[in-house]
Amino acid sequence: MTQYAFSFDVSRCSGCLACVVACQDQNDFVAGQEVAFRHVTKHEAGSYPDAHIAHLSLACQHCGDAPCIVVCPMRAIARRSEDGTVLVDRDLCVGCHSCELACPFGAPKFRRTGR
Repeated sequence: MTQYAFSFDVSRCSGCLACVVACQDQNDFVAGQEVAFRHVTKHEAGSYPDAHIAHLSLACQHCGDAPCIVVCPMRAIARRSEDGTVLVDRDLCVGCHSCELACPFGAPKFRRTGR
């Protein structure tokens, strides 16, 4: 099985949130009304005159041993065998949020419906 990965160069991220908007568009979310699967966090370090700000864009890391898959009671989360992508079947999800609790990256996000 080929395992793809998401590459992110933190030194080039300006925190513009274009990746969040693209994610919302790709998933037919209504901007400002639903949470995007991708989110950007800002990290500040140091103090004047050596202050630094870095932005980090995060989403599902498609873990090799994805704990969200193991804890989902409805088997709504599965790994696609051809490329290792972790996918969610929205029709099977009951909104128990077990995956959210198990994910070390806080990647699972839920629509306003709770699913």
